[in-house]
Amino acid sequence: MPSTSAPTAAARPGADERLARLLAAPGRRDRLTHVERVAARPGVVDAWPSWAHDELVDALAGSGVTAPWSHQVQAAELAWAGRSTVVATGTASGKSLCYLLPAVTAALEGDGTTLYLSPTKALAADQLRAVSELRLPGLRAAA
Repeated sequence: MPSTSAPTAAARPGADERLARLLAAPGRRDRLTHVERVAARPGVVDAWPSWAHDELVDALAGSGVTAPWSHQVQAAELAWAGRSTVVATGTASGKSLCYLLPAVTAALEGDGTTLYLSPTKALAADQLRAVSELRLPGLRAAA
């Protein structure tokens, strides 16, 4: 299951100092119009979508992902329905699962091919490794 702990203000020492440094450059302070601190809140897990391929769900559970976050299910449902979808969350928050659920399910059902374009070689290599480690029969990932 995904970790339910979220960073707290205490876990981010120096947030005020980092903001002050960013604003120290000439002209930046005048452009800042609002600062808001949002308190951490616990993550919410959801059930796997009914259309998610059983072998994929089993492989994900075997890799430690026993339940998806609600934002992953929402994004995956939109993508599965053919809707353009943007997910903007922090690093290591599970954005990849948002596209992997529909993309891998379609591939396993023989209904699709996914072209994944990555902004960096490191991210592409990480995604290739993650898909390859699922070891799903009939799923071929290449770079």
